[in-house]
Amino acid sequence: MRDNLNLLLAEGILEQIPHQRALTVALTEQGEQTLTAVTRSGRAARLPPGKAQ
Repeated sequence: MRDNLNLLLAEGILEQIPHQRALTVALTEQGEQTLTAVTRSGRAARLPPGKAQ
């Protein structure tokens, strides 16, 4: 899990929260946009044709 978090930190999707535990993170604005795009594309891929939003 730590490797995955470090990758997301390196890509700018997460940012480390200072003065917290050893590894406390939050989504960056870019991370939120990326997560939204990924979840929407995944949802659209599972919907029947003509139902994608």
